[in-house]
Amino acid sequence: MVTKLAVAVILSLVTTLSSYAHDSDRIEQLEREVQETKERLSILESILQNKNDEKEHVITGDGWESVANWRKLTTGMNTSTVQKILGDAHRIEGGTIAIWYYKNEGTVTFMKGKVYSWSEPE
Repeated sequence: MVTKLAVAVILSLVTTLSSYAHDSDRIEQLEREVQETKERLSILESILQNKNDEKEHVITGDGWESVANWRKLTTGMNTSTVQKILGDAHRIEGGTIAIWYYKNEGTVTFMKGKVYSWSEPE
């Protein structure tokens, strides 16, 4: 009697462990699919952001001297778009994190080539 009960318990444990192993494989597969989906979404968002950056901005000839041009800046803009709006910076410092300085004391901070923040001239 004890041996039949022990065999039943062992079979039950083996079945349960097998089920857990199968569930673990499914969870890992789902986690991979979620990660791949996140990566694809990130790429698509980047493409959309770049298209928004490429929209033609109405720029006055004043460049960095015009407060209206400073107010056209948005976070995430690339360096070429900022250059089209404000013109060439007086001085540039940095690399991955770069700061563009303008003669009117305005600054634009870039992180990995995208606008992170800026300070309008006073």
